[in-house]
This record gives sequence, C-alpha cells and structure tokens, in this order.
Amino acid sequence: MRIIRHVNRLHPAASRQSAAAQGFTLIELLAVMTIMAIMMVVTVGAFLHFGRGAGMRGSVMNVSSALNGARQRAITYRIPTAMNYGNLISAGETNKGYFAITINTNGTDELIGGTNFLAEGIVFARITGTNSLSIRFDIDGSGDWGATPRTITVVERDRPGSVTLSNNISIHPLTGRVKVTDGGVSY
Repeated sequence: MRIIRHVNRLHPAASRQSAAAQGFTLIELLAVMTIMAIMMVVTVGAFLHFGRGAGMRGSVMNVSSALNGARQRAITYRIPTAMNYGNLISAGETNKGYFAITINTNGTDELIGGTNFLAEGIVFARITGTNSLSIRFDIDGSGDWGATPRTITVVERDRPGSVTLSNNISIHPLTGRVKVTDGGVSY
C-alpha cells in the first residue's frame, strides 16, 4: 500500500489513469447497445409468425371437434346430422370461414347451437360455385357421400409475400373417423 502511495505522489498521471480505467467509454456503451438492438430485432421477428400458427391450429381443432360432435349426435339421437361450412364473402373478398351443425327433422334442417367462425384470415379452400358445403352423417355414424373419403382443406388467406399455411381434415365414409393432416406450407 505504501509503495502505491509513493508512486502516486511521484507520478500524478498514474492515479488519473487508474480512475479512468474503472469506467466504460461512450464508444463501448454504444457498441453494446447496438448489439442488443440487433438481437431484439432478430428475436421479435421470430415471434411474429407464432400467432399465425396458433390461429390455424385453433381453427382446425374447432372444425375437427364439430365433425366429431356431429357424428356423435347422429349416433346418440339416431337422427341424421350435418356440419355445414363455407366462407363469408364481402366486397368480393373472402374474409373468414364459418361452420354450423344442423339436424334433419321432417325434411328440414334445424340449426343446433350457433354458427362458429374460423380465426381471422383462415378460410376453407376449394369452395367454388356454391356458398356452402355439407358433411352429413347417418344414424350409424357413417357418411352419406359414397365410398371415397371427403377432405376439407383449411388455409390461411393469401398475404402477398408471405407463407401460406394449410391443413387437411379427412373424413372416412364408412366409419366417420375424422383425421387431421398437415397440408404443408406453400410459398
């Protein structure tokens, strides 16, 4: 300790250097802040697409549950039950998909519950020439559309320069089994 005091008395510049060496310079602080800003931009960019996938997953699960519920209702109450689905179109643009469960009593369809909507920007694909389509289950839970499985494709509405997500929901005609498959990603 005595030696350091002695050196400081002999060389006053040495004591100023050691005090300055204890802090950060402005350039060092700016460099660290720039690196942190770059890391935040990269991280936020990765999380922007997280919500898109959640909307698609939720919509596909809702449609799948509605199909299973319609089939179960047909078996339990021994009455033909259908899930009707389509897309809402306003100003010439498809906005969102909808679906509803109906039962057929005395030749007329009666709505069970309410109309359900897909998440914003999620629509049913390949609906052309008609406003809605229907998947109908007979009283034994089988489909009434023949021997080939039906497929409902749910897609995210196209956004310019963005990835389009899609999922397929297939319904087996003999058993009424509902199976969800990832339709993949198209660019």
